[in-house]
Amino acid sequence: MSIRSLVPLKVVCALLTLACFGCDSSSLQATKAKHRERAASYAEKGQYQEAIIEYRNVAQADPVDADVHYRLALIYLKLGGVPNLQEAFAALSRTVELDKTNRDAQLKLGELYLLGNEPAKARERADIVLVSAPQNTDGLILKGRSLINEKHYAEGMAELKKAIELDPKNMQTYIELAQTQVFAKDTAAAEETLKTALMIEPRSTDILIALGDFHVTTGQPDKAEIIYKQALDVAPQQE
Repeated sequence: MSIRSLVPLKVVCALLTLACFGCDSSSLQATKAKHRERAASYAEKGQYQEAIIEYRNVAQADPVDADVHYRLALIYLKLGGVPNLQEAFAALSRTVELDKTNRDAQLKLGELYLLGNEPAKARERADIVLVSAPQNTDGLILKGRSLINEKHYAEGMAELKKAIELDPKNMQTYIELAQTQVFAKDTAAAEETLKTALMIEPRSTDILIALGDFHVTTGQPDKAEIIYKQALDVAPQQE
């Protein structure tokens, strides 16, 4: 057989190989799509264990799919409990390893580091987010919390204040700032912080309760009673 007659045969073999790869790729994508669709449906219905199985099937079909690891992490976080939080930590770690641009995954991983009393690692995640998004309020809050956890109160409060400036209606940030100001022995500033929040959201039961607790802590039970009654009056109207 001449060399010239072998050339078409090689071309045919190459084309057949490419066709097989194409079929495999198409089949993989179809399998992933099927399991992903089932997982999303189960998650929407609150059938989380079934959703986990389906998302794991997607991850098995394509281990470098960052989004599926992120979806798994969200379910584990929703389920709660130590074993599920451990699974969430592993899934979030894999997510950011594959996709460093997923800010929410970075922040959620940071929160888990903070929960595990590793504030420096939590701050690393916050800083990753803040490099690309300096005005990300969740990143500022996480960084502030991590600093406060290490008793760097001034630096931590500065980050919380930045977050408040960007999102003045986030009442929880005021509460955390006021609590830190109490830890830092600045009760006057703590009271002012809570009163400022109350001016913005006069019917916030969270702020009213925090202010009542503040008055109890500072030895002002009469003021606390008045504030608690205000919280009780507001609460039924919010149901």
